[in-house]
Amino acid sequence: MKKNNFYVFTGGPSSGKTTVLKLLEEKGFLTSYEPARIFIEEQIRKGKEASEIRKNELEFQLKILTLNIQREKQFSSDEIVFMDRAIPDSFAYIKHAGGNSKKLIKKMNGKLSYKQVFLFRMLPFVKDHARVENHRQAKQIEKLLIETYNRVGLRPIIVPVMSPRKRLKFILNHMKEDKKITDYTYTSVFSWRYGSEEMRQIFSEKNKYILWRKIWVSLARAQRRAGLLSKQELDDLIRNQNKINISRILQLEKQTNHDVVAAIKEFAETAKKGGGKIHLGATSYDIVDNASTMQIKQALDNVEKNVVQTLKLFNKLIGKYADVACMGFTHLQPAEPTTVGYRLAFYAQDFLIDLELLRFVKTQLKAKGIKGAVGTSASYEKILEGKKMSSAQLEDKVMNDLDLNPFLVSSQVSTKKIDYLVLSVLNSIASSSAKFANDLRIMQSPAYGEWSEPFGKNQVGSSAMPFKRNPIRSEKITSLARYVSTLPQVALGNATHSYLERTLDDSANRRIIFPDAFLPTDEILLTLSKILDGFQIHSKRIEYNLSLYGPFSSTENIIIELVKKGFDRQKAHELLRTISMKAWEEIQDGKLNPIQVLLKEDSTVSKYLTEKELKKMLDVTKHTGTAKKRSLQLVKKIKKSL
Repeated sequence: MKKNNFYVFTGGPSSGKTTVLKLLEEKGFLTSYEPARIFIEEQIRKGKEASEIRKNELEFQLKILTLNIQREKQFSSDEIVFMDRAIPDSFAYIKHAGGNSKKLIKKMNGKLSYKQVFLFRMLPFVKDHARVENHRQAKQIEKLLIETYNRVGLRPIIVPVMSPRKRLKFILNHMKEDKKITDYTYTSVFSWRYGSEEMRQIFSEKNKYILWRKIWVSLARAQRRAGLLSKQELDDLIRNQNKINISRILQLEKQTNHDVVAAIKEFAETAKKGGGKIHLGATSYDIVDNASTMQIKQALDNVEKNVVQTLKLFNKLIGKYADVACMGFTHLQPAEPTTVGYRLAFYAQDFLIDLELLRFVKTQLKAKGIKGAVGTSASYEKILEGKKMSSAQLEDKVMNDLDLNPFLVSSQVSTKKIDYLVLSVLNSIASSSAKFANDLRIMQSPAYGEWSEPFGKNQVGSSAMPFKRNPIRSEKITSLARYVSTLPQVALGNATHSYLERTLDDSANRRIIFPDAFLPTDEILLTLSKILDGFQIHSKRIEYNLSLYGPFSSTENIIIELVKKGFDRQKAHELLRTISMKAWEEIQDGKLNPIQVLLKEDSTVSKYLTEKELKKMLDVTKHTGTAKKRSLQLVKKIKKSL
């Protein structure tokens, strides 16, 4: 049984397979439509009707079986192909037509293999020009299809009735699950586990080639204005701009050992009229560097959106808890009271800095431009000789079309200093996230117990200890942030060691560092949003910790009051130290803080301070200074920035 990458769509008549197939085609996947329908439509164009074509249904289905076999031989087993029906469909239809499919199944035993089979549940039955079945027969065919695929050892995945785009998402998700379970090759965790589908698409091979094509067409459009292309050549390039066969590009790259040349050849194979003018005057990095800048721009926009969402969630919490007193900790030891809102504001302020830094980096995000080999524009100057357009004007037109701002000076590549700035701002965002996540891990530990991240109803904390509530989201953030922190150094090395006009020792790692920086940052921010959205503040525990440790922070005020009333400052300090240490002993024995009783019972303290004065000084819930005021000031500042 030969392994392949064929994904089969099956299902009874009127199940919506073709609609989803077209959506996959729009995304650049290779598709193959149902041979039966193609054959019927060819015959209809010749003047026949479906009832005439399918007059002898068994004979018709045997012919379709031959077409199905021929179709599957056309594709390389390495190609990812989505097929509308496959050979087992013919077996089911032959049986429905009264034929004997058992012999056929036996003959094909061991020869059939598909990556996955998706069976689409039927939609409300609609009669069309190619169908001869009624609703009852369509249901019978659906049942036969399930039986047939099971009989040949290809249990189908059932695609329920829902919108075409939801069905598409369902299928793509199953493809990801299939990859992570069955592939016998390394797959990056960023391909399926971490990061959003939106961010993955930005760094996908498909998007890369879309951007390359966009640059080639923009260049051709500008060169058409200069009279270097005919209208027919440009129209041909535009018409075929989005018809990209990635499998063919990779096949050509194996021959040429050059990714850009392979992509040019594949484009030229599709756009036969305009293909001869693709890449005229350009060097590879007129394409690669500009496309990379466009990807980074798309990705930074996505990160900015998520940072803004993070700040909105922080703002909501800060405003709610701005005046809620809690125990402050320095050196992980009780210090003086603060407020929950003020502590949260400390994290949010870091994210505000990150947002401002990100926006600054976006202003510095410039492209190589259209400058040719070694960046002198000599090739463009040459091809524009005698034309009413300069190389600078050509570059302006292309860059305006691509919505990019070019550097004034480039070598054969653009400066890699920008890469370092981009990865540094991602590192800064990851660092801010990890600071919060680490503190949340501390606050979720039973010794503190004041905060916790959301914990799902069916979530499991430990395979051995069923009582565990581990802060896995926070731990994931700190783990990914630690990885992101290593990547700016790679980018800095690229910027530093780009010798003279060009070396290639940055090329391989640049394919890795951007998706490997943006996707974990994306995952970090998405996880952080989930934490903040379901953030749990345990007010009773906050009150308990404040009552347990807060009274210690009143000792300085008591010393001041004793001195004001004539007591020696050094003696007062020693007295309060002795009382505090005694209170600590009680706490460490598991008792409540007895300091109020110890102070009240001390003859020296009671001599200078009344019980009412002492009680007022021991109430530390208002001993939070300007915490509330500053928290709310930051809330306003963040709102203004958003």
